[in-house]
Amino acid sequence: MELTAGVPQGGVLSPLLFSVFIINVSRVITSPFHLYADDLQIYRHFKLTELHEAIETLNSDLAAVQVWAKSFGLLVNPAKSQAIIIGSSRLRSSPKGCPQGGVLSPLLWNLVVNDLISLLNDNRYYTIGYADDLVILVTGKFTSTLCELTQTALLLVERWCEEHNLSINPNKTELVMFTNKRDLGNYTLPKLFISTLNLTSEVKYLGVILDNKLSWSKHIENKLNKASIIFWQCRRMIGKSWGLTPKLTLWLYTAVIRPMISYGAVVWWRRTLLTTTQSKLQSWQRLVCMAITGGMRTTPTTAMEAMLNILPLHLFIQQEAATTAVRLKTHKLLCSTGTPHIKILEDIAKDIPFMEAPNDGIQIKYIFDKKYKIQLEEDSRVASIGRDLSIFTDGSKTKTGSGSGIFSEDLNINISLPIGTYSTVFQAECLGILEAARTIGRRNVKDSHIRILSDSMSVLQALDSNSTTSGIIYECHNTLMQVGENNDITLQWIKGHNNTRGNDKADELARRGSSMTAIGAEPIIPLPSCWLKGQIRQRMKHKHITLWSEIEDCRQAKLALPEIDTKLARILINLDRRQLRLITAALTGHGPYNKHLFNMGITDSPLCRACMGTEETATHVLLYCPGVAAYRAQHLGTLKTLPEIFKKPKKLLKFLEELGWQE
Repeated sequence: MELTAGVPQGGVLSPLLFSVFIINVSRVITSPFHLYADDLQIYRHFKLTELHEAIETLNSDLAAVQVWAKSFGLLVNPAKSQAIIIGSSRLRSSPKGCPQGGVLSPLLWNLVVNDLISLLNDNRYYTIGYADDLVILVTGKFTSTLCELTQTALLLVERWCEEHNLSINPNKTELVMFTNKRDLGNYTLPKLFISTLNLTSEVKYLGVILDNKLSWSKHIENKLNKASIIFWQCRRMIGKSWGLTPKLTLWLYTAVIRPMISYGAVVWWRRTLLTTTQSKLQSWQRLVCMAITGGMRTTPTTAMEAMLNILPLHLFIQQEAATTAVRLKTHKLLCSTGTPHIKILEDIAKDIPFMEAPNDGIQIKYIFDKKYKIQLEEDSRVASIGRDLSIFTDGSKTKTGSGSGIFSEDLNINISLPIGTYSTVFQAECLGILEAARTIGRRNVKDSHIRILSDSMSVLQALDSNSTTSGIIYECHNTLMQVGENNDITLQWIKGHNNTRGNDKADELARRGSSMTAIGAEPIIPLPSCWLKGQIRQRMKHKHITLWSEIEDCRQAKLALPEIDTKLARILINLDRRQLRLITAALTGHGPYNKHLFNMGITDSPLCRACMGTEETATHVLLYCPGVAAYRAQHLGTLKTLPEIFKKPKKLLKFLEELGWQE
């Protein structure tokens, strides 16, 4: 059939030609629209009271489209045209309760349910509430007594619900008896609104599965199953030589999947001390290591963790539990009940004595009023204004210690303040501003325009924030508020080391302070939270190093990597998938080498394909094989040991690629 108009269906240029033509329809449409090939979608956003106006506008646009189509000899098929209204059919009013999804709903509900929690606690029923989830804990030695006490507590709940015209669904109420007893004796289960509650073996609360033995095995299994689902969804994007890079794959694991597994670790970390749990966690992390390295299925997990510097999963869980426990203790939210999971603090204190020292972390404080101004942009003119009293502050940290410096020609201030060896540069900078404010107060300076200049943008941004969790920042804010009562205070950022006399003098004073011996026992000021977290990470890293040095397996990998090398791990993770697979095979010996393939039953001879004189292993090829001596001399040069070779991965890759055996 000969076509005299239109574009032939299935033609190569048909979509392009039609798109060039139909784009002109936009000139006649007044409403927002989406256009894809020959599919046109016209829509309007409107309130329910504006429904009729919106329909009239759409009808007008449809009529304009029909006129446009007719002018070009086209037809619009009404049978394939549809109209839909998306949204609520009527306005609803809520005479009582909290609307779901409302901004104030959580706050309003907390105000109501707080009376119930207080009522139960006043009657000595330990009650915890999170939103609309309530937990009533009853302890005792006899099952019958526990059930009677629970029944009394539930009667209080029923009475409170009747007074507030509320109800509780008994089907969503779970009863768990935490005990190691096998014989519970005779007991009568409590009732809630006539319905007898069922005794269950486990309950899920705030994402943690609590079984009646508190063995945590169900929780760990559940978390690993969920993590597996997410991992295998990501695994589709990873091939042996294509897909996500090793660096991005590791990021997905450390930022998304691993935090899911370690959730709530502070209560169940002791389970990771069991060998069975360690094996289960290692088996799961093996999947991730294989996805990152692309290694053979026989590649040992411990070797891959060592070369990539990935903490074994059980050590990471203990690290997260320790970090959480320290944070809760700092905020005075951790009760010393003698339960086993709290003993992690005792273990940390043995290795890190300063863990018992005062901590700079505090519960979040909100700051809504400031009697001082902060200028985060440099302005060279303001320092020269005659009416301003300028004070320069700086902080310094060296190998010998930390110090703060405060200098002012206007107020004749020259202070070098030593603050010990455990303080950070951030604390030193902040303490400089704090000491400047204290000096203003001690000298009783009033009715003055004072400008405190600091080259620490991070400290000024922390003071500019409306909330803080740092004790020294909060103390600095309070001191500035006091001197700001009688003065006009401005904190200004100034570029460091810019040949400004005041800034250079403050830097000199800070360095002098860092070299001085602080008076008093260390730590001089509360330890920063980042230092404590760093010490916990170092503790677990040391455990990983010890584990790697004491392991009896991975002979080839331990020869190549006698110690875990953080720098090498950073280089390896930035390689592409093919390159990292080559390095993994050479480092572990689990690659296409005849000796290994012979052990797997893939080849019929373990002899080296180059020299045919001895077994072909990674060590033989990299160090001794005379058949590839020329390639080895060309690319590896004077490198004579496996650790030396693997510290130069780029040279090793050129040698392996030149050899061509790995492909």
